[in-house]
This record gives sequence, C-alpha cells and structure tokens, in this order.
Amino acid sequence: MQAILVALLAGIGLALAALSGMRLVGLHADRGVHSVVLIAIAVFYVVFAVEHGEAGEIAFQSLLALAFTALALLGYRRSLWWVVAGLALHGVYDIAVHGHGANPAPDWWGPFCLGVDLMLALGLAVWIRRGAVRA
Repeated sequence: MQAILVALLAGIGLALAALSGMRLVGLHADRGVHSVVLIAIAVFYVVFAVEHGEAGEIAFQSLLALAFTALALLGYRRSLWWVVAGLALHGVYDIAVHGHGANPAPDWWGPFCLGVDLMLALGLAVWIRRGAVRA
C-alpha cells in the first residue's frame, strides 16, 4: 500500500512540476502541447507491451493508443476539453488495469500514471476556465 501511495504522489509531483514549467515559459498556451502530451502518455502502454512481446497485447494497447490519439486530435482541432476528457479517461484506465495479470506495465506504473493524468487534466481544465489557453 505504501508503494502505491509513493507512486501516486510521485506522479502528482511530476505533473505539478511539468505544469509549473509549462506556465513559467508560456508553453501552456500552445494548444498542440496538450494534445501531444496525451498521445505520449497513451503510447507508454504500447512500449510496455512491446517489452513483453505478446502480439495480442501489443495490438490491444496500440488500438487504445489510437483511441487516445483520436481524442487528442479532436481536442486540438475542436476543443481542448476533449484532451481534458482523454487525460481523465486515461487515469481511469490506469486504475482499471492496475494489478491485472495481463497488464504489461510495471506494478508502480498505474498509480504513478494516475497521478500524472489527473493533475494534467485538472491543470488544463483550470487554464481553460481562466482563459489562459483557448479551449
């Protein structure tokens, strides 16, 4: 339980550092950045699947990454609220597969990525609501 909490807090801390850095240099206002972040986050599970080398898992994770990529591109073209939704949904996915036997990610990854996903979603939502980035 302590390892899960440490991983979650590490993810939150990393996301807060990333959000702070983005805000500091003005990168937060670039609509494309948020879409690219969502795509990159989704691809990690594909990397873990490749590491394990099971074709079915690679295909499954690739399809999921494509779905998150579609949300990211929709968010870039239409509204960044789609990216917020994608980040939050990825956090839900992290919890759904955490501890599952077929999950290709390391045990600590689910809680860590959940912390990252939810903080990035929250940060982007706040920036949209405050007008710091155009939705």
